[in-house]
Amino acid sequence: MKKTVFTLVCTALIAAFASGCATGLPGMPDAGSDDDKTAVVSEESLTPDVTGRTGGYKDDELLTWAAKYYEFTSGAKAPKIEIDHVDGDLVHIHIFEDIEPAKEGESDPGHRTTLEWYIVDRKTGLGKNFAGEDVDLTSMFKRTMSGEEAAG
Repeated sequence: MKKTVFTLVCTALIAAFASGCATGLPGMPDAGSDDDKTAVVSEESLTPDVTGRTGGYKDDELLTWAAKYYEFTSGAKAPKIEIDHVDGDLVHIHIFEDIEPAKEGESDPGHRTTLEWYIVDRKTGLGKNFAGEDVDLTSMFKRTMSGEEAAG
């Protein structure tokens, strides 16, 4: 009986995540948030700058590495990536795709499909993904510096 309930709960969670409805789960931010701390970054602006780091990694570093980490682990480029919000040293990074873009002049943000969440510590670059698996965004910096990215 316990195994059946566990299987049903897991199946429901997977289905919710796959359909992009996972943003309503406790502890996960709302993708449609109008939080003015949200920073959507285009691929052209993703250039890491690791000089002068005193209070942890910068937003652009974390976003760059998160995009590369997503591509490395999923095999697909991150369509859009943003810092949804920051809670102390924890940075909530949202990888998503706009399915139905916002209509000009309307407050409705359109429809987004969530592909992944990374919740990482700004000081270490370590954290968890949506599934609770360990994430090390700094591994993407290390791969870039060692030349692995060009070869792989």
